Amino acid sequence: MSLVISVNLLRNLPRWNRNFLKINVRKCSTRQPWQWPKKEGLYDPRFEKEGCGVGMLVSIDGEPSSKIMILGRRLSLSMTHRGGFSYDYATGDGAGVLTGIPHHFYAHTLKQDYEIILPPAKHYATGLVFLDNNFFKDAEDKFSELAEKLELSVLAWRDVPVDNGVIGELARYGEPLIKQVFVVPKPNVPECERESRYYILRKRATHTIPTPSRRFYICSLSSRTIVYKGHLTATQLWLYFTDLLHPNYLTNLIMVHNRFSTNTLPSWELAHPYRIISHNGEINTLRGNINWMKAREATMQSPILRDELKKIYPIIEENTSDSGCLDGIIEFLMHAGNRQLPEIIMTLIPEAWHQDPTMSEEKKIFYKWAACSMEPWDGPALIAFTDGRYAGAVQDRNGLRPSRFYVTKKITS
Repeated sequence: MSLVISVNLLRNLPRWNRNFLKINVRKCSTRQPWQWPKKEGLYDPRFEKEGCGVGMLVSIDGEPSSKIMILGRRLSLSMTHRGGFSYDYATGDGAGVLTGIPHHFYAHTLKQDYEIILPPAKHYATGLVFLDNNFFKDAEDKFSELAEKLELSVLAWRDVPVDNGVIGELARYGEPLIKQVFVVPKPNVPECERESRYYILRKRATHTIPTPSRRFYICSLSSRTIVYKGHLTATQLWLYFTDLLHPNYLTNLIMVHNRFSTNTLPSWELAHPYRIISHNGEINTLRGNINWMKAREATMQSPILRDELKKIYPIIEENTSDSGCLDGIIEFLMHAGNRQLPEIIMTLIPEAWHQDPTMSEEKKIFYKWAACSMEPWDGPALIAFTDGRYAGAVQDRNGLRPSRFYVTKKITS
């Protein structure tokens, strides 16, 4: 069984009663700390939604710098009010950051700590992995076996330095072992196929390695971007992951997110950013979107993924939020359909184009085609997105999650 307790209930209890209640919540729970509870009473995990704070900074010239990190941190901390807190007043609903891969920082770290030489930038993929403290070696071995089948090799598993003294009791209870994996392609793998193989590896590992009692979650696996996230507040994010404050951590873009779980149960895995997007709002057409996507799986074909296509089913993974479902579809269309990110975003989240006299006819024709190929994912929602090559943000056609952007001549302090 599981028990969901509101903040107001705990506030009205004496301190000794709060502590007793927290202890008994743990004792009566039959799930692992990283798992969602089953459907019970008025709670249904199908309706997981959220409202959050989202921000992004991009250096248009593509040059990495520490200033982007400094400004990104300031942006993240400025959105503390957009995030929620749990009953202990010290555990956030979730916070995270997506950046470009700081190649020189990782190359120096691996050489100094592990005596491993990292290949040139964009010739490897890396990402953070949430693991079970008791069975992580078995998960690492299985991941390496899957990589070999795709003509990839695991170069290293790095212990990610963290400071869990800054996080709340509830977050510490569900804290995973966090490692960073580095994956390199075999010499015979064409450069144009590498990203799709990293994607297949992540999907197959996600479907085959976790069990009800063994934790395994890949935050991201890419040659361009990396995600740091957790069951944290915006303030804790920058103190918990000590990598983020290193002066040699340079990036040309940063996406930050502070989560407010409107009617959801926070966890390390459900924090944003996901692999492509950060999201403020909710997807109210979610059940229909998921059902249509599952129906398509029986007839889908991909000249890129070929025989690997059915091995990555289901496209939409279980135990994820509405944001995670959307992120999974975007990622799939990028790798299986070889479509550019802006085109995918316009297909899934169209503008209110029908009665817009200012829109070009060419653009309207595109939206007519898109409406025939896939149903829209309607919010209200604000979506910030990047794959390391493109970066942008979009509202859904309801227009109920306003945002603003600025284009500056230089990086301002």
